[in-house]
Amino acid sequence: MRIIAGAARGRKLFQPKGDSIRPTSDRVREALFNLLGPLAGLTVLDLFAGTGALGLEALSRGAQQALFVDVSTDALGLVRRNVELLKVETQSQMWKQDAGRALAHAKTADLRFDLAFLDPPYRRYDTEALLTQPLWHDILTDQARLIWECPAENAPEIPDGFWTMIDHRRYGHTILRILELKR
Repeated sequence: MRIIAGAARGRKLFQPKGDSIRPTSDRVREALFNLLGPLAGLTVLDLFAGTGALGLEALSRGAQQALFVDVSTDALGLVRRNVELLKVETQSQMWKQDAGRALAHAKTADLRFDLAFLDPPYRRYDTEALLTQPLWHDILTDQARLIWECPAENAPEIPDGFWTMIDHRRYGHTILRILELKR
């Protein structure tokens, strides 16, 4: 697992031992970031951060700031090691919280994001409940995009009334959905 492009291009990231963390593959990350285009100056939210690869790729490609959120101490340890490896400590924050609580905390802290990554454990998290939280309106900028990575097999539905899908791609066993909030 490595950074695909940008300032940290080619840098290998620390990886998890075992299968408790499912990092997004290099191939899927490369395809995703090619779809996203320029990221200069963006503020990024990486929910279910795991290794931090998505947020770190965004920082390497010019994003200004990234918040990494994970409930797992092991995952945040990996994120911290990777942040230090890439020397992006001043551009990074890490919160050990459940994703839903992190949205509330971000609102309280008056944080706003231009890009959010949502890569929950497949079939082990109520993503629909998270996606229907009104807090998204408070923490995403008007032009923000949410990237939802989910399994291709039995892919969950996008909750009605909250999101507009602007792109949808399948890469093997993974589906990437690029969503915008309905305003």
